[in-house]
Amino acid sequence: MKPWTRDPALRLLGLGAAAGVVGGLAAGLFDGVRLLVALVCVAPGPSPWIAALVPIPAGALAGWLVERTTTRRQLGMSGLVERLQLRGGRVPLVDAALGALGGALAVGSGHSGGREAPVAAIAAAIGAMGGERAGSRPRELRILAASAAAAGIAASFATPLGSAVFGLEVLLGSFALDAFGPMVAATVVGTALGQVLLGDRVALQVGALVPGPMLEWPLFGVLGAAAGLTAIGWRRALELADSAVGATGLPGAGAGALAGAAAGLCILVGLPQVAGTSYPFVRQLLLEPGGVPLGVLALVLLAKVATGALTWGGRTGAGLLAPLLVVGAVLGVLVGRSLDTVWPALQTGAGVYGVIGMGALAAATLRAPVAMTLVVFELTQSTTVVPPMLLATAVATLVARALDPSSLIESQLLHRGVDLHERLPADLRAVSISDLRRSEPPVVVRADADRAAVLAAFRGTRDDLVWVVDADGHYLGAIDVQDVLDAVVDDLSRTAEGLSRPLPTLRAAGVAADAVAPFGSVDADELPVVDEAGRLVGVVEERSLLRLLEAPVTEEP
Repeated sequence: MKPWTRDPALRLLGLGAAAGVVGGLAAGLFDGVRLLVALVCVAPGPSPWIAALVPIPAGALAGWLVERTTTRRQLGMSGLVERLQLRGGRVPLVDAALGALGGALAVGSGHSGGREAPVAAIAAAIGAMGGERAGSRPRELRILAASAAAAGIAASFATPLGSAVFGLEVLLGSFALDAFGPMVAATVVGTALGQVLLGDRVALQVGALVPGPMLEWPLFGVLGAAAGLTAIGWRRALELADSAVGATGLPGAGAGALAGAAAGLCILVGLPQVAGTSYPFVRQLLLEPGGVPLGVLALVLLAKVATGALTWGGRTGAGLLAPLLVVGAVLGVLVGRSLDTVWPALQTGAGVYGVIGMGALAAATLRAPVAMTLVVFELTQSTTVVPPMLLATAVATLVARALDPSSLIESQLLHRGVDLHERLPADLRAVSISDLRRSEPPVVVRADADRAAVLAAFRGTRDDLVWVVDADGHYLGAIDVQDVLDAVVDDLSRTAEGLSRPLPTLRAAGVAADAVAPFGSVDADELPVVDEAGRLVGVVEERSLLRLLEAPVTEEP
């Protein structure tokens, strides 16, 4: 049996568990700083004026910190997705650390934001560094960085399954089988460590919420439609706030202070529910949905959207997922109570609509219906709402997609000139495969070469692969050094062709863009280049392709 360190799947699984430790520690550290900020800035029983003024200097400092990053803006979930899917999984540690510190200052002082994005960014940065130290291949590096990020989210919300699916569905943008194991290992470990470090501060714990009879379930479709429309409104608010803050020409400190002033104003006018993560308010709202007047609920919804958008526009480092869940809960309760007013005989309580609204709005905004259904289910521990929530999230996603085909993350990246679906920068079309291939010729062996000849070929090179060709130089496959070692035990008589495995080929006449999909489909650091006749003429290394992808993307001012 192979040692586990030689088995790629087991090795990646172990590294995924280590990434979970990174994510759990990142969540614990962030929450510790956030609580310290809250303790220092908003001491127990402050006057409304103190609570209203504190977010302004804290936001100024947070904005100043984020402005010190290389891109002069917070990574956010969209920036993290770009790094994971388009830039090899490497996340600048300094940028992530500055953003996380800014986010802790903002959320801890009362800004309307979440902890998931800064936690995910710093966890991904450390996870990628650890993967590089462990000698991980480029694809493994992306998986480990995404696993660490998902583990940070899992620790923040105590949602191992939902965060794993979120990591695959949103962060990596792929449900590839080789990523599933390390992703789940990371989120399970991250959740366990998060429970030790964070306790029950992350769970809503609303108990069993039971939807009414199935005859009432079409009304969840009504909630889904409302959530889809609200998702588009939420995005427009974010775009408007970002553009408005940018148009002022304020430096980072000024933009952060402006976001803090908006949060402070809400506190002064008697809407403290919008400050910070708002989780205590949501928990109480779901348990007692009739305890807040409808007019106040409507104001809370509008204020949470406005302050969340300004917190994002102020670039303070705080995340968007927490405000999104809060707005969804308030929207759901509003719809549920409104329906109850029109049809008093309804048996479904407004709290059920609140839980379903959380999942529906988040799913429509992020276009991640499965992940967000699981996150809300784990967050609330309400199993009975899952079937109607799936109905609502499906309707919400369809409505939002009909109005705008791109998700929030996709639209934010498109605004910066990055197309996740295209995934092919202009440089990849301008560079030919022939120009991209390695200057050193590939090490080849004939198909009928015996084990001794193959071993001799490996002794003469530092490459991980030796290429197999026929008598006319036509490419047949590749041999990994581990395959040769296995043959020592399994079958000493195997020829080079018997030891080889097929790898997708690149055409010498093609362009670099043609190499993106083949590299994404296999776990290999290099691929063969063949001519029109199928003869091996060179090798392209994945790192050469990544150098083109790592060209800086122009940021908006």
